[in-house]
Amino acid sequence: MYVYTSTYGSDAGFASNYNAVMGASTLNSDVPPQVTAFTANTSSPYYKLTTGDIGSSTINLAGGGVATLRASGSGSDLDGVLSNLGSISASTTGQVLVIYPSGSDMTVPTSIQQSFNSQAGGAVPVMNVDGNGFGIESGVLHSLESYTSHLGYDEWFVFGRKSQNAIASSFIIRLINASGSLPS
Repeated sequence: MYVYTSTYGSDAGFASNYNAVMGASTLNSDVPPQVTAFTANTSSPYYKLTTGDIGSSTINLAGGGVATLRASGSGSDLDGVLSNLGSISASTTGQVLVIYPSGSDMTVPTSIQQSFNSQAGGAVPVMNVDGNGFGIESGVLHSLESYTSHLGYDEWFVFGRKSQNAIASSFIIRLINASGSLPS
């Protein structure tokens, strides 16, 4: 599991056309939706991740954008791994991405919810930026079929914030089971 921050894109672009900004032109009806075709932008996040950049410390993106690996971990439950990471150091304004394998023994969400609504398979994205307290954040979850296997996995889930966060020194990101509650 990897946590990145990315300076690529903008709040306006994510809000109005998230899929295209990230590099997806076609999605299927899987849960979560899988990207099945890409835009012509071969320096988009989704394209770069499918062509071998999963796990790279730095991913160069279109327009001078850069995705920087901030943390990684493994375990039996995605949110447990994120919780154990604790505060992640960063000083940037950017989109937060969480990338994790499909088909592992890790318990993972298959949908993103914007409230604690007990949706089966759902997760609520929450962040605490610079120690200012946890709040629910918007986000999107897709799957990508990687052209090159990484750590023995060909399919990866990508959670992306649907806007950027201004981070002065650190952040905590969680994807909490939709039957849970906001951390204190």
